[in-house]
Amino acid sequence: MHPVLQRVGEAAKYLRSGALAFSRSNHAPGVIARLSNGGEVGQATIRWAPLPDVALALDLTDEKRVTEDGAEAVALAFVHACSG
Repeated sequence: MHPVLQRVGEAAKYLRSGALAFSRSNHAPGVIARLSNGGEVGQATIRWAPLPDVALALDLTDEKRVTEDGAEAVALAFVHACSG
């Protein structure tokens, strides 16, 4: 993982945004993701801890920011997994 993201607060923000984005779209933890990287196809399961009250959390969070940070969290996880 990128050294800057290893700071607890920054990493926690991405984890929370990813969980909010998936939960908001009615996904349950355990989404199957498929990726093609350099001709190799891989599959991973994306898991997160369910949030107690997504509606309340979204009221306190900018929805656009949640979407952007959630997408970035997934992209960073894929890059990390593909780079070894």
